[in-house]
Amino acid sequence: MTADFQRRLRRIGEQRSLRNHPLHRELVEGALSPAALRSWVTSEFALASSELRADAPETLEAWLDLAQAVGEDRAATLLGERTLPAVGEACGLLLESMQAATPLDAISGSLTDLFLAERLAESAASFEKHHGWVDPKARTALAGLGQRADRRASAALDFVEAHATTDGLRGGCVAALEQRFEIHRSVFDAVSKANAHLRLSGAAQRRADPVDGRPMVVLPERAVRLNPSGDEILTLCDGSRSALDVASELQNRHPEVARLEEDVHAFLSEMEGLGVLERRVSSS
Repeated sequence: MTADFQRRLRRIGEQRSLRNHPLHRELVEGALSPAALRSWVTSEFALASSELRADAPETLEAWLDLAQAVGEDRAATLLGERTLPAVGEACGLLLESMQAATPLDAISGSLTDLFLAERLAESAASFEKHHGWVDPKARTALAGLGQRADRRASAALDFVEAHATTDGLRGGCVAALEQRFEIHRSVFDAVSKANAHLRLSGAAQRRADPVDGRPMVVLPERAVRLNPSGDEILTLCDGSRSALDVASELQNRHPEVARLEEDVHAFLSEMEGLGVLERRVSSS
């Protein structure tokens, strides 16, 4: 591997590393709620389950130890019962891309491990500084995960060095690494969205349609008509609940409706995109 190519790979990691993601910054600063912290761990477990690593048993066991340390149910984590719908979709995409990739591209994608140990070390320091309620075993689990990531990264670099012998192959390695980072980022985006505390935006007003009485939200640039289910969801978005809380509450109210939580998350994402809902800014 030429020095220029290795620098290119490392530059991609520095630019796209999840150390720069708002979710990680909130974790490091102690701003994540216990529920959000558990959501992060279960999502990391789901990612690790999809990456077909040689040390998968040990890695997955460490993530399960971490889940238990932050108060998550070990069996539920293992079975994917706590996995967010959007995280499950991202993990499915990751698995499909790895199965379709050449060995070189699949291993190149795993070079995200080059930047994992440092992020996990920051997470461990945050646990000690800001999250005293977390079982100290969490730091041991994170340290072990970081060490395994370093070993995998070293082996992956050796493999890429031996096999990425042409410009075309090196271009494929770069694309595979970029794609893997994008999938990882989509998982962090999903965790952030699910744990955001949503409320009606300042520009939005809930009203009844003067013609038929149906619920609607009026914005300066548009009116958004709602069905009764949408109106019920918005009623719960008062800034005191996370999107995850809202979805869970609706599922508890309507246990007969299959996949309701997934539909609620999709609706909330749509309403945020339309400007009907906004995220409550923490005062801490």
